[in-house]
Amino acid sequence: MLTRRRRVSSVSGRWDGEAMTRVILREVARWTGALVGPVGVLVVAAGVPVVLPPELRQVGAERALALGWLAALFAGLAWLGWSATRAARQPATDRRAFVRVQELRVLSRVPDHALLCVLRTVWSTPAGQRADAVDVRTGAVIDLWLAEARLPNGSYALVKFAGRSCMLVDAVSPGLVLAARRHTRREGVRHHERSGRKRRAAARVIRTAETLLR
Repeated sequence: MLTRRRRVSSVSGRWDGEAMTRVILREVARWTGALVGPVGVLVVAAGVPVVLPPELRQVGAERALALGWLAALFAGLAWLGWSATRAARQPATDRRAFVRVQELRVLSRVPDHALLCVLRTVWSTPAGQRADAVDVRTGAVIDLWLAEARLPNGSYALVKFAGRSCMLVDAVSPGLVLAARRHTRREGVRHHERSGRKRRAAARVIRTAETLLR
């Protein structure tokens, strides 16, 4: 009796849930960090009339204390609205920061230009700032003098070299650099997940074709 052997596909769709899990956890942490402060203030302000003893509630009904309680409540609501708006707009802000840093990266490819990261300020005067910096592209450490400038540590500085001196062309703050890195990490995780979806779709097509050929 002949038996037909069933072939098992060597291609399998693999779902990498770690990428999306990291995205979700980062978003939860971001929103939690943005809202925990104002929500805590609102909870405390709303709970004060409840936890006060009866004799103090009568005192709390006086005009001055009542206005103070309402001011704290409205301040918490305003803080909550501002924090929620800021958290919602952060991805767009990070994207703009990424574009800004990328513009400096492109300009740093012009001859005699370099994009440097300020590592440490050695000393500074009204005439300028002497600092240790690292070339973002090559990693070379440079003893940098910036005339009539004062950049905080972690800033990106686009400079133009002219002999033994250099001129500051443009700069971005450490906050913008951090925002650009957040955008890069976010896009990297999303790209990884999109690649995973394409691999899974291709695996399903191959398995379907192998099933039809059996």
